[in-house]
Amino acid sequence: MPHATSMDLCKRLISGVDGGGNDISSSITGGMRLATTMELSGPVAHELAGPNTNANKPLTIAHPSGTLALDADISGSMIDDFTVNAVTVFRTARHLMQGEAMMPRHRISEDAEG
Repeated sequence: MPHATSMDLCKRLISGVDGGGNDISSSITGGMRLATTMELSGPVAHELAGPNTNANKPLTIAHPSGTLALDADISGSMIDDFTVNAVTVFRTARHLMQGEAMMPRHRISEDAEG
């Protein structure tokens, strides 16, 4: 779990996946909703996270398998009067798999063969 100073909020997501247990990762849509409420005055998420005083820094939401970095662009600031213009999710690329793919020679162009 990330250190408390490296995140704005820590969350756990209870889902219907695998019998309704805790979701070890964090869904993107759940993070997007949470990032939006963190920017509004009134919701518990805003009170826990505090105001985002650096508009150039994304919101960081910690979860059991890492963090989500998000930015919510909203018009309005109150829970009963706002519009979500956009939510940006910042992702890092990581090596997910390695291997070989078999392809017929006639499918490979001469330029690609090197």
